[in-house]
Amino acid sequence: GDDSSGYVNFVSHNIDDLDFTALSNTALKKCKKSKNPKEVEPGKYEVILEPAAVANLLEWMNFIAFGSKAFQEETSCLAGRVGEQIMGPNISIYDDALNTAGVPFPFDLEGVAKKQVDFVTGGVAKGVVYDTISGHKEHKQSTGHALMPSESGEGAMPLNVFIKPGDSSLEQMISNVEKGILVTRFHYINGFLDTRKALMTGMTRDGTFLIKNGKLSNGIKNLRFTDSMLDVFSNVAEISSESVSIPGWWDAMGCNHVPAMRVSEFNFSGKTDF
Repeated sequence: GDDSSGYVNFVSHNIDDLDFTALSNTALKKCKKSKNPKEVEPGKYEVILEPAAVANLLEWMNFIAFGSKAFQEETSCLAGRVGEQIMGPNISIYDDALNTAGVPFPFDLEGVAKKQVDFVTGGVAKGVVYDTISGHKEHKQSTGHALMPSESGEGAMPLNVFIKPGDSSLEQMISNVEKGILVTRFHYINGFLDTRKALMTGMTRDGTFLIKNGKLSNGIKNLRFTDSMLDVFSNVAEISSESVSIPGWWDAMGCNHVPAMRVSEFNFSGKTDF
């Protein structure tokens, strides 16, 4: 409609996993339910982040935090903090290019076999990915994460990133929210505000809903968020048991395999008229 939209995103290496009817129905239901959106004031809310929204945030973390260039230039939130608790104990993030739940790709563009790399385990910072050049700078072997050589010299980047699932369902998480907001996805994210804090800003899009007394209520007008991902991932109260593979937008060779999350506090800094 003129004042509503819906969205769904999914990728698989197996065409039998793609249920186009179910996917399109999900987007259509969101579009219908978000008609005549109401305005809400910005502030701190409990939120449900659907997998696409989690993937949008994680995609930026892959770029500003988990790659070798950001780590070695000390702009990454992991730099100087390996071994420290930087997120909640229920958060584990890793790259696993051989996991068939994602989009497996066994070697990088230098021909080096990929290895699983842990970025955060139980909330503790662990490390980043390397290619041959960046690994040499720290006397480490490549982890198999070289990209196509470019003038920008972005260094190694993770492309097949997983967040460890929890034990809740999306419905259970919604039922545990007295008053909050469900976010389908984000767009126009800027992750360069303060990379050491993983501070980002962006907009909600394609289905943002108010939650009242444990139930989805009306659609709401889009909001701008501004928050540190270290804080967001420290405030995760529940994680879904089911994960979804969301295609990455930095590169076509991978995906982010992520669950939905209930975050106890998420900062919305502005509102829109649409």
